[in-house]
Amino acid sequence: MLEGKLEFTIGAECSILAVAVSLASCGGAADPASGALVFRVAPLEPSAISYIIPLGNLNPPGHTVPTSHIYLNNRTSFTTPPPRSPVFAPADGRVQFIFRNGLEAKIGIQTGSFLYHLAHVELDDNIREGTSLTAGQRIGLTGGTALGIDLGLINEDHTVFFANPARYSDEERHGDAPLRYFEEPLRSQLYARVRRLGDDRDGKFDFDQSGRLVGNWFLEGLSPAESALPAGWPKQLAFVYDNYDPAAIRVSIGGTLPLVGAFAVQSGALDPKDVSVGSGKVTYRLLLAVPTGPPGRQFGVLIVQMLAAERIRVEVAMGETVTDAEFTAAAKTYVR
Repeated sequence: MLEGKLEFTIGAECSILAVAVSLASCGGAADPASGALVFRVAPLEPSAISYIIPLGNLNPPGHTVPTSHIYLNNRTSFTTPPPRSPVFAPADGRVQFIFRNGLEAKIGIQTGSFLYHLAHVELDDNIREGTSLTAGQRIGLTGGTALGIDLGLINEDHTVFFANPARYSDEERHGDAPLRYFEEPLRSQLYARVRRLGDDRDGKFDFDQSGRLVGNWFLEGLSPAESALPAGWPKQLAFVYDNYDPAAIRVSIGGTLPLVGAFAVQSGALDPKDVSVGSGKVTYRLLLAVPTGPPGRQFGVLIVQMLAAERIRVEVAMGETVTDAEFTAAAKTYVR
């Protein structure tokens, strides 16, 4: 990720399905007229939020595919000691899970057919699985391993398209944009802090298109069950778009290939959504992705060819001056 955030890594969090399948109604968090979720309180005091990173962040290898959660950051760099901002429940609900990583935790809270989750929180001692929360109730403090906290939302009535849904958890298959559920004027206050160009302030994490290069890919042989686990991260690859500048192409490499990172590409490169089997070999120069400016130096080139609608051949040639390459025995095959 551009901001240098340390990732919250717990194997158990990769599958929220087990705690999400039995959602039941919890009163107080939904608009009684529409049945829709309403977030009535910001997880951090708005005055404490430096900026918000929308859906679709990239930070290989942990987030090689775009993230289905957002980030509410209360600092712009890793300072010592970190700021200790109170964290609040944005809506009523019941604590369904707590995944701990040292002093910090990821907590999931069920409300109606929704389950929202917060991460990088040092929980108060009275917050446990099964605890009933009310909107605005303090649940803990921001931790020190990130620039703020994560906020994600699972909406069981909303299904995201992925070419191979079996590779994704409910957090992704049913991921939703949290900011749109905040009541006004809080919603507008939070949208104003989002770092993203254009009118779409929510961001996007679902880019798959059948028969096109755009979207997420997985090293051939990686089982669907392992695809979202830490052992699978180095075997992920994505051809997507920047979540700050949605017009900017990004090639996100988790490992296996010689480079790891989220890279910009050369001006005039063929858009991944326009690449199909008929395109033949396509070349992307892998450039340093600068957060709010033009790309930096080159690390190498990636060549890719769609062999079928759900199968590609990929290879990376290292070098600052390389402009093209041909496939060799080192090429890897990725599938949906």
